[in-house]
Amino acid sequence: MKKNLYEKIKSFPPPNLKHLIYLTDDTGIIQHAKYGIPDKASGYCIDDNSRALIVILRYLELMGNDPSIDFKKLINIYLSYMLLSQKEDGQFHNFMSYDRNFLDEVGSEDSFGRTIWTLGNLFSSNSNSNYRKLAQFIWEKANPWAEKIHSTRAISYCLLGLSRNPENLEQIKLLSSHLEEAYQKNSSPGWEWYEPYLTYANAKIPEALLNVYQLTGNKKTLSTAAESLDFLESAIFENGILRLIGNKGWYMKGGKKAFFDEQPIDASSAVEAFALAYSITGREDYLEKAITAMEWFYGKNIIGVNLVESENGACCDGFSSDGANHNQGAESTIKYLLARLAIKKLAKDEESNIPKLV
Repeated sequence: MKKNLYEKIKSFPPPNLKHLIYLTDDTGIIQHAKYGIPDKASGYCIDDNSRALIVILRYLELMGNDPSIDFKKLINIYLSYMLLSQKEDGQFHNFMSYDRNFLDEVGSEDSFGRTIWTLGNLFSSNSNSNYRKLAQFIWEKANPWAEKIHSTRAISYCLLGLSRNPENLEQIKLLSSHLEEAYQKNSSPGWEWYEPYLTYANAKIPEALLNVYQLTGNKKTLSTAAESLDFLESAIFENGILRLIGNKGWYMKGGKKAFFDEQPIDASSAVEAFALAYSITGREDYLEKAITAMEWFYGKNIIGVNLVESENGACCDGFSSDGANHNQGAESTIKYLLARLAIKKLAKDEESNIPKLV
């Protein structure tokens, strides 16, 4: 069975950064697109610029240097956007207009967490030392706010960044305890979850705890992550396909799942979490689910529509019951690329015979 699954991976188109680069100007990556054309009126956000930087770092790690791509320029653009967005108190603006005026007083907790996620990835990378020094500078100003956030997803994003550096161990233990306490408070037989609802990017929460387990080796943390991921699996896979929680109503405990719209952020989060779970545990069902979630992008979804232009790496912004949303903006393209690179890492680790942790 494993051999057949890896044959599927070989059939996936390779990661392609053309559209990501096309959406990027000297300020940052533009939020939205009308079909494939950048919608400059939508401006920029730190959410997209920080995650675009993770794409670049992972691409370099897994694919190596491509002389046709100016990686240094891209890193400079995304990192300088993050630097510009940081306020004196260490928090961040999120939204900026096309004429470079910030549109908010302070960004959301999610945007803060995603920025910490990126800083952790950059600080632990093999990038130029000046990039890593700047990541450390930004992080040190922002870090006191990490312990003041409440959103489970924002905490999870922070943990994805913090867990890249063992020096953050005490803070990691504190933040991960918040997730485990939320799990104990809200889970019950048949609802093994951190909240009384499933909404967006759900898989990021168990993925964060899997990252913590890799650092600490705490079996309770692994158990919580695995139980919740197994519950999520039962909620979002049907008849051999990924069928995501719809954003028009979500899924409340004791209620019914909303179907439509389905979005790339949720599919990508599933790919990344199940791929990591397989790399840790060796459970073949996790491998199967990671690949099935990846196939969602290529048409193995409830409406049978391919969302990806493989020749440039552009991804549609999900779909409704009426069909695909053909706007190919930053988030959808970034999340597709993060998913594809997670599958690339999974295959590369398997080829290198990297042992599982449990």
